[in-house]
Amino acid sequence: AVTNLQDAKCDIYFTWDTTAFLQRLGHPSCPSPEGIPQLPEDACINRLPGMGLLCDKVNMALALRLMQRLWPTKFRFWPKSWLLPAESDELRSWLSKKTGGKNRTVIVKPSDGSLGEGIFLAQSASDLDTKLLARANWGAGFAALAQKYLPNPFLLNGLKFDLRLYAVVTSIDPLEAYLCREGLARFCTTKYEAPTAANAGQHYMHLTNFSVNKKSAGFVKANDPWNPMSEASKRPLSTLLRQIEAEQIAAGKTFDEAAFYTSCEEIVVVLMQALAPVLNVTYDRVVKDAAKAKAKAKAKPKAKPKKSKANDSSDESGKEDANSSGSEDDLGYSPRCFQVLGVDVLLDD
Repeated sequence: AVTNLQDAKCDIYFTWDTTAFLQRLGHPSCPSPEGIPQLPEDACINRLPGMGLLCDKVNMALALRLMQRLWPTKFRFWPKSWLLPAESDELRSWLSKKTGGKNRTVIVKPSDGSLGEGIFLAQSASDLDTKLLARANWGAGFAALAQKYLPNPFLLNGLKFDLRLYAVVTSIDPLEAYLCREGLARFCTTKYEAPTAANAGQHYMHLTNFSVNKKSAGFVKANDPWNPMSEASKRPLSTLLRQIEAEQIAAGKTFDEAAFYTSCEEIVVVLMQALAPVLNVTYDRVVKDAAKAKAKAKAKPKAKPKKSKANDSSDESGKEDANSSGSEDDLGYSPRCFQVLGVDVLLDD
């Protein structure tokens, strides 16, 4: 039950991790420490069961790869990828070939990495092996996602950048999500050059992660992020779109903002379609388990009726006991879960 009266007045509840989420739900797998209040039965909470695991780079790749096989034309935005270490041999074979006489390049991202940590580029099988062996935990549970590096990103003022879009998932069944029209553009801080053996290690040139570039001497802070002339290393999406439009007009071209947002919506739609099957099953299971635990805690033990005869094995009492905690459909517990997702998008030229 909610032990803090202030909690009972809330409309939306926030938890910071999966363990806290399950504890507040009263899930039996995560017993709540004494003093931590559980959520009201109709609580609106900022987490979807299973989303944290699906957002792991390797798990996300598995989900997208399956859908890519089913609908290859809809998933063209997802670059060729390999899961390491399972597909290391296939990746080495791909790297041993050349495209247009030039070395092929992959970007390798540790599965458990964040903030740009541990990411590197590789351009040959030997280069890949050398960098993997430098990992302290290589061969001891290390997992990573390797993707074909996009050699011709769309540049603005010679700098590579990516977009952080935001979508809120409000329902799994039926599947429902909304895309925010505002987002972020995150810029590298060194002028872009196609990857070579000499510059592959220049993170400020190839990685758009804010946590990486804010350490660069070339990082530009945002004094007025809405200024259409802003050169900030992190700026609003709306500001970026005005700058792209101005650049395209100066080049005698046009920029279709409506088409841009339509493309973004399509990416979010197919992404959610890839995640929905696992999310649906996980949500159903977690909520039902939490509901059973709550119903069991509420149920009061009933005294068994005395048998008047030795041969009186009343079936009715057995049925009453079996149904005393209620069926799964009648538990009356349905938290309204939602989650805000950050979707990173890289534009090509």
